[in-house]
Amino acid sequence: MKKIYRFFLYIFIIFASHSLKANDFGVNNRFDVSTMANQIATADSSYVNNKNLLKQNYPNPFNPTTTITFILPERSYVELNIYNVLGVKLATLIKGVKSAGSYSVQFNASNYPSGLYIYELQTDNYKQTKKMIYLK
Repeated sequence: MKKIYRFFLYIFIIFASHSLKANDFGVNNRFDVSTMANQIATADSSYVNNKNLLKQNYPNPFNPTTTITFILPERSYVELNIYNVLGVKLATLIKGVKSAGSYSVQFNASNYPSGLYIYELQTDNYKQTKKMIYLK
C-alpha cells in the first residue's frame, strides 16, 4: 500500500512541476506512462542519494510519543532538536557523528503542553525543519 501511495504521490509531483511536451504522449495522443515512471524512478533515487531526507513524524498529531525518521547519504555530524513555537530549544534527541543510513528516533512529549512543535535536522552542510502537533 505504501508503494502505491508513493507512486501516485510522485506522479502528482511530476505533473505539478512538469509541463507536458509532445514526446510525453504516445500513439493516439495518449499519455506515455513508461516515460513518467522512468522520470519518477530517476528523481526518487537521485533525491535520496544526494540529499539528507527528514521525513514527517509519525503519527502526527501524536499523543504522547512520535517517531522522527531521517536518512543520511554520508557520514556526518548530526543534531536533531525539538523547539516550541517561540523558538526555545526543548530537547536534543541526537547529537554526534552518524554513519550513512536511515535513523528513527522516538520523541516523548508527556512533560510538555499540547501544541505545535518544530523539529530540526542539522548536519555539516544541511538543515531542514518540520512541524508536528502534540494533542493531549
